[in-house]
Amino acid sequence: MGCGSGIVSIFAASIGAACTAVDINPMAIKSALESSALNGFEDKITAIESDLFENFMLNQKYDLIFFNPPYYKGTPKNNFERAFKGGEELEIINDFAVQSKKFLSPGGIIYLIISSDSDISYIKDMFTGQGYKLELSAEIKKFFETFYILKIVI
Repeated sequence: MGCGSGIVSIFAASIGAACTAVDINPMAIKSALESSALNGFEDKITAIESDLFENFMLNQKYDLIFFNPPYYKGTPKNNFERAFKGGEELEIINDFAVQSKKFLSPGGIIYLIISSDSDISYIKDMFTGQGYKLELSAEIKKFFETFYILKIVI
């Protein structure tokens, strides 16, 4: 979810996963499809232009969902800004927290990447408010920012 260039799907396909790359930005979908073809994974990666789960059928279930959300507050003015700005109250992340349960297989896992520049407690509360349990899976320090990968389960 929020596939951007499709790099996470490429990696997952390289270790045998069948993937669905999703983004609201049509240019991201184009990039993900081109990347999958260039890397020989076009048979393992499907790309869907969708606002979160809007274009999904309720019977579609996933074992793993990777979400690189727009974790800065603000209203995006164009597709480029949608990659960074998730609404005045981070509505995109909250909507994902609410909707994702319907699309996880039993025992399914969400991996969420967030930044030290975001309101981490606020984001965690969105998921715990939906009954999820969170644990820190990885912490990656870069210059002036730290990225956290959270493992989220029901």
